[in-house]
Amino acid sequence: MAALPRHPRTIISADGIGGRIVRVDTVGNSVTVAFEHAALGPGDAKDATARGVEGLKIRGNYLYFTNSAQRTFGRFPIDVNGTNTGDVEILARLDGTPEGGVSYGDFSFDKQGNAFVAVHPWSVHKITPKGVQSAFVGGKDTVFLEPTSVVVSNNGGSIYVSTAGKDTGYALTGETHVKTGEGPAGKSMDLEATENTLTKGKTAEVKTAESDAKAASRKRLPFDPAKIKAAVTKAKGASH
Repeated sequence: MAALPRHPRTIISADGIGGRIVRVDTVGNSVTVAFEHAALGPGDAKDATARGVEGLKIRGNYLYFTNSAQRTFGRFPIDVNGTNTGDVEILARLDGTPEGGVSYGDFSFDKQGNAFVAVHPWSVHKITPKGVQSAFVGGKDTVFLEPTSVVVSNNGGSIYVSTAGKDTGYALTGETHVKTGEGPAGKSMDLEATENTLTKGKTAEVKTAESDAKAASRKRLPFDPAKIKAAVTKAKGASH
């Protein structure tokens, strides 16, 4: 969902099955169809419950979106009311999908207009304003198992990644925090370097909570989710 900048009490939301963008008036409690387009639907997906449009963000005069089923990242020009004023522009896509499926999730922009997109099953991609796509962090057998959403911090120095909550053996904190800086020669930071950066910056409470969670996951022992949540909340507050 995304609020219209000129009408902050009106929300733009997605109908991923019907391939529509709907306008929700939170004051009048009414819902209307802003527009519909084939690029927003599930395409020729055989699964009747397959979802098309997934993430939505408004930036400038454009509505940006990801489509999970069609594996596309694109945008529509819109007016102040969220109505489509031109044709779709596909900026990036996922090709060569391996068995098991690769698809886009939700995303967020930094101040330079780069999109950081959650990509099922295990990575985060960076897409520049010109549509140049690269794997930013992640890879097989990493903490980024089934990422669902990415949020760029207010200062642009970090991203927060939520996952689908699978049992990975890692701490069940509900999010992972990574730096958005680039490595040598402008290359994206690899996961190992990112994990080292994270480990150095963790508070003692978070380290202890993660250790408890890992032990509980591997030994199937009970652990206290409230303790982990409180530690992560404290760490987030200290980072801003």
